[in-house]
Amino acid sequence: MLAVGLQGSPRKGGNNSHTLGLFLKRLESKGFQTVTLPIPQLKFAFCIGCGSCEKNGWCIFDDDYALKIAPMLRRAEIIVMASPVYFYGPSGQLKAAMDRGQMLWSRKYRLKLNDPSKKRRRGYILSSAATYGDDLFTAFVLNARYFFDAIDASYVGALTFRGAESKNALAHRKDTESRVYAAADLAVGPLAPPKRRLLFVCRDGAIKSRIAWAMATSSSPPSTWIRHAGTEPEAHLKTRCDTWMERKKTDIRYIPVCELHESLDTFSPNLVVDMDGSLQNNPKITADITWDLPLAPPNNEDEAQSLIRQVEYRVKKLMASL
Repeated sequence: MLAVGLQGSPRKGGNNSHTLGLFLKRLESKGFQTVTLPIPQLKFAFCIGCGSCEKNGWCIFDDDYALKIAPMLRRAEIIVMASPVYFYGPSGQLKAAMDRGQMLWSRKYRLKLNDPSKKRRRGYILSSAATYGDDLFTAFVLNARYFFDAIDASYVGALTFRGAESKNALAHRKDTESRVYAAADLAVGPLAPPKRRLLFVCRDGAIKSRIAWAMATSSSPPSTWIRHAGTEPEAHLKTRCDTWMERKKTDIRYIPVCELHESLDTFSPNLVVDMDGSLQNNPKITADITWDLPLAPPNNEDEAQSLIRQVEYRVKKLMASL
């Protein structure tokens, strides 16, 4: 499971860096991988409203948003945005990143693509302000709720701090840590602790295991953590698989091809499905279930659709038996 922090403050080591660090530390203690994206330090263009993403699902800008931010937003189960309040709203840098979420909005609402993780992705806000106004955080929360909807994350809540004027104000407050930890626990909700950790493995890692991940993730409860991997990953097959799944209105464009050793370094499965016999005689891991799907990738559209149907049937049968 992955938690991504969008650090929206241009001031390094300030109040929101402190609270975001505590928040992600709490999630790490619960078994999450965590990544912090320092938004003001990344280089990306403003959305210009060109409409390209509404037609093809892609942004015309090939920058840090497309290469770093969007993939993390799609892969994460928890997304937390941290920002100070500037003129009753989030920082300009974070707002610009939220605006670029139009691409994911278009994939969801214009192209009608289904995100397999949408039922389990959760969004949270951390924010601080120097003053005490009643409506200090209203605009940020409203912006964030629409952004979370666009990226298929359910809005869980916000933890806000007033009167945090100095750079280290929140680090010196006695209740900051306990409040942030409680917020992180709320954000996690039903995602942890995991009741089952399921790993799908195939040879190429770009097709069968990613398809199985998408189908199992869509149908399983949040407490089932699911990963996928390949013993001999072939990344060049990924684009073909993405296209096949988009024809079935399933969006796995940002789901990477994972090597088996990488998955085992960060994930301890208690149920391993060998989809094509690629784990036979593997010294690192033993399969609990072995399927007999073909090792070779599909050669054409008909073979691809047949494979997708086979994977779907087996995944449904497996999930119903758990």
